[in-house]
Amino acid sequence: MIRNIFYILFVFIPFCFIWVFKAFGGTLPFLESHFFEVEDLTFHVRLFEPSINPRGKVLFVHGLGGSTFSWRYAPGYLLNQGWFLVLVDLPAFGYSIRRGIGSREKQAEYLWKLIITLEEEGYVPKDIPWFLVGHSMGSGAVFLMSMEHREKVAGTVLIAPAFGKEGIQSLSSILTSSFVKRIFDKIIRWIFLSPFNVRRSLASAYGRMPTEEEFLGYLRPLQEKGTSTALLEFSLTASGVDLSAFEGKPHPPFLVILGENDSWTRDDTNYFLKKFPESSYFVIPGAHHCPMETHPAECFAYILDFFSKNI
Repeated sequence: MIRNIFYILFVFIPFCFIWVFKAFGGTLPFLESHFFEVEDLTFHVRLFEPSINPRGKVLFVHGLGGSTFSWRYAPGYLLNQGWFLVLVDLPAFGYSIRRGIGSREKQAEYLWKLIITLEEEGYVPKDIPWFLVGHSMGSGAVFLMSMEHREKVAGTVLIAPAFGKEGIQSLSSILTSSFVKRIFDKIIRWIFLSPFNVRRSLASAYGRMPTEEEFLGYLRPLQEKGTSTALLEFSLTASGVDLSAFEGKPHPPFLVILGENDSWTRDDTNYFLKKFPESSYFVIPGAHHCPMETHPAECFAYILDFFSKNI
């Protein structure tokens, strides 16, 4: 027994730390980076603890192609107001494991297990409520978490929500061949993840050309080894959210935020509001698909007000 404890404390844990340290070139992705195992997945999580007594915990989930970088303005607006922030990279994205989990149900399931892990291991306090914030694709996961665990969620924010599949399941029948999969893998790597297309996608999402810092903030995680293969797996397993199945059911308060010029998710947003008309809803003038990045002051003002009213 003593030998086992000695092994864990002085051999296994230091070895794991050294492995993660070396995997990122001798440094963690960010000062506040942590890695957590949830069953067979490794999640990269950034934790921000306020200097005052926390009022609540906030989980942020990014959209397709994003990472914790998408929420880089959140600490500046929320930390000094007493909010404990948890920024997570979904599998296949950011610095989490390169495994494609396209099913929103599976994403929600793993994310809730991550929440339990954070609480049980003492990384976040248990006695304050959770708020969930999702952007675009990430909105589907936090919505499902809210419906499944509504008694533990004080409120949910959906920014430019997208509930569709965003996958290529129609091609799954021809992607059984390893040769064909390798072709699609190279298409994703050389075309969709090329610097040119990443910059162009960001320009469309922002409604302007990204700065070099913004561009590199998105590009670097997408260049992690195994990303193209994980994105192919993600696309093949993608599933949407059937909002009709939840219509009329109890749920925590919802806040929906949309950019005035967001053509990507306007239809999904309108459909959600039709199913959940009691939701709070705000449109940010001049914004496109990423208002939390291009218009952070307006976006986080709405979020803070929503949190304060539902704490």
